[in-house]
Amino acid sequence: MKKLLLILSLGVLSSSSFAMEKQHEQNREAKREKVEQVKKEMMQKRVALESESHQERIRILQQADSCIKSAKSKEEYKNCEQQEQQGRENLKEKMKSKHQDLKQELQQKHQQFKDSKNHQ
Repeated sequence: MKKLLLILSLGVLSSSSFAMEKQHEQNREAKREKVEQVKKEMMQKRVALESESHQERIRILQQADSCIKSAKSKEEYKNCEQQEQQGRENLKEKMKSKHQDLKQELQQKHQQFKDSKNHQ
């Protein structure tokens, strides 16, 4: 009788342990999927940011080209060059700020992931 109870107890413990391991594996898989989702989302944001930067640089160059072509004097030409330079500098500052925001967002997501990992 004791042997039977021992065998039954071991069977219950074994199936309980198996169920817990399966749950842990499901949790790990869910975390991996979440990490991959965040990586994909952040990559999309980086690509969008670079695309925006490219489009803005193209716009600046097109405006400069149009301005230079219509310049009638050396002063007008210099003014076009200054406007182009100012546009590039403004864009550089704007994109620097956006890159910093994106970096901060990534750091926050990383910290959230670390925090959720530590609470388990």
